[in-house]
Amino acid sequence: MSGKTEPASHLRLSGQTVLIVGGSSGIGLATAQAVLAAGGHVHIAARTSASLAAARAQLGPDVQTHVCDAASEDAVARMSANLPPLDHLFTTAGAFAPDDIRTTAIDELRAIHDSRLWSCVHIVRHCTDRLRHDGSVTFMSGTASWYPEGAALTSAACGAVQSLARSLAVSMAPLRFNALCPGYTRTALWSKTFGDEGETILASLARDIPIGRAAEPSEIADAALFLMTNAYVNGIELIIDGGARLT
Repeated sequence: MSGKTEPASHLRLSGQTVLIVGGSSGIGLATAQAVLAAGGHVHIAARTSASLAAARAQLGPDVQTHVCDAASEDAVARMSANLPPLDHLFTTAGAFAPDDIRTTAIDELRAIHDSRLWSCVHIVRHCTDRLRHDGSVTFMSGTASWYPEGAALTSAACGAVQSLARSLAVSMAPLRFNALCPGYTRTALWSKTFGDEGETILASLARDIPIGRAAEPSEIADAALFLMTNAYVNGIELIIDGGARLT
C-alpha cells in the first residue's frame, strides 16, 4: 500500500472543461449534467438560443452557452473563436431520419450527412486547436450503422463517423478520438421523428432486445464520461445497446 489517495470517482473531471455540441437536450443534456456532477466545467452548443436558455435553466448559471449549427462551417468557426482551452469535446449533432433513397429529395439526403458527418469535420477543423494536447474527442454515432431499419443515409453517416474517429485517432495523435454508439434511447427524438406514435414505436422495438427496455439518456451519458476519463481508450466504437446486436 502506497498510501496515495486517489481522487473521488465522482470528481473525476474536477477542474476540466468540456464542450458538448448538441448539449441542450437528450443525451447531450444528460452528459452536461454528468460532467457537472463529476466536477467539470461545461460549455454547450445548440442551434437556437431558446433551447440553450431552457437547458441553462436546468444546468445552472455557470454553464456557458453558444448558438451554433454544427452543420455550418462558418458557424463552428465563429463559435471556436469564443471557446476557452478545453479538455474534452463531445458532439451529439445529427438526427435519425427515415428515408427512401429512391424518392427522398436529394437535399434532404445531403442534410443527413451534413448534420452527422460534416458537423464532425467542422468541429475537428475549428475546435481541436482549443484542446489540450492529450485531450479527447467523442463523436456520437449509433447502432444504425449495423441496423439501418429504413434509414439508409443515417446508417451510412453513422458508419462514416465511426471510420472518421478511427482515422483521426491515428493521424491526430496524441488526441484521443472515439465513437459512442447508443441503441434505442428514450429522448425527444422519437416524438420529433414519428409524432405521437414515437413512444409506442420505441417501446415496441426495445421490448425485443435482451434488456427489454430503452436506455435512459443518463446511461448513455455515463458511457460518454468513460470515454473522456479513461486515458487509454482510443479509436473505438463503444456500443451501448442493451444487447440488441446479440439478437
